[in-house]
Amino acid sequence: MQVNTKWGNHMSSVSVRFFIITDDSEIFRLSLNKFERLLECTSDEKMERFAGKRVRAAEISVRLENRKPTEVIRAIYHYFHFNLLYSILLVSSLSLFNVS
Repeated sequence: MQVNTKWGNHMSSVSVRFFIITDDSEIFRLSLNKFERLLECTSDEKMERFAGKRVRAAEISVRLENRKPTEVIRAIYHYFHFNLLYSILLVSSLSLFNVS
């Protein structure tokens, strides 16, 4: 998701990015579309390695200037609970706003 605003003489936008953090502290970036499909529990979108597990995740909103991230403006941390069909069943969250 991206929101465009005009600040001064340049375009600025906000982008939301989703990440999953494994037990081994490996970080995977999820596209917004993949994240939404996992929430919909469709059989088309699966993450087999997380079946039946609770997984740490982060939703990070960043300000973009000239298509490059310049600032983190919000961070929301989640636990994703995956069912045995590899879809997200439940999301537990902790929000941090204005993290800069």
